[in-house]
Order: sequence, then structure tokens, then C-alpha cells
Amino acid sequence: MKTIRVFKEYWQEYYQIMKRRGVSQEQARRAVIGNPTLIGAIMVRRGEADGLICGTVGSYSEHFEIYKNVFGLREGSNTAGAMNALLLPSGNTFITDTYVNEDPTAEQLADITIMAADTIRRFGIEPKAALVSRSSFGSFDSPSSIKLRKSVRAY
Repeated sequence: MKTIRVFKEYWQEYYQIMKRRGVSQEQARRAVIGNPTLIGAIMVRRGEADGLICGTVGSYSEHFEIYKNVFGLREGSNTAGAMNALLLPSGNTFITDTYVNEDPTAEQLADITIMAADTIRRFGIEPKAALVSRSSFGSFDSPSSIKLRKSVRAY
């Protein structure tokens, strides 16, 4: 019976998150029952899990949309970003926004950089950011290098 009670709590929580977007209680119930990624996201939101490994079935964008719906965006931001952590013997490396934004603006890149730096600090690491393009210190004026220079100024 605990499973039924917990399932009901999960779909009710999802309904509370999504009701203002037109999701009915029945739609919320069906969404939770058929989606382990959604269940995992709700568990993380409730503090019942620290993270979630998902993606064996479905596309990245489907899983990302679930996470975005459950967690929303950072207050004051309209940008989302992804960050991968590489924990290597030579040291930790964080790679940011490798697949969320196809062509982010300079402002979005600055926002993503700030969010990544804040997250890295939560690991007790003082971040140092490298925004990489096809230019060495302004030697080439491609659209992407100009955008990154604007982003650094905005940061």
C-alpha cells in the first residue's frame, strides 16, 4: 500500500506543478505512471534522491523537457544549460552547455557561465571559466568569436 500512497503523492505533486499549464489531474496521473524519468525528477525535487540517470529510452530533449517542467528555470533567467562533470585523476573539469542551446546569444552564454560558476562553487571549487571559440584572444572576427567577446563583457 505504501507504493500506491507514494504514487498518489507523486502525481499530485506533478499536477500542482503543471495545472496552470492546462494539465488535468488525470493527465498528471497518467504522465507519472508511464514515465520513470518523471518519477525520478519528482523524487529529486522532494529530496528523496540526489540525482537521476535517465535516457536509455527516448531522446535527450524529451528528458530535458521533463526536468525543465519539474524544476523550472533559475529565477530571473530564461535560459537553461547543461553541465557535465569530468572527475579525472588530473583534476575536475566541468563542460557547460554542450547540447541544450543550439545557438545561444551572448547574453545567454553569460547567464549560462554565471549559473555554471555558481554550481561549481557548491562543490567547494572556485571556478575559472574558459569561453572557447575559433579565435585566440581576439585574433579572428568570426560571428562566434564576436559573440563570445560580448558574452565575456556581459559576464
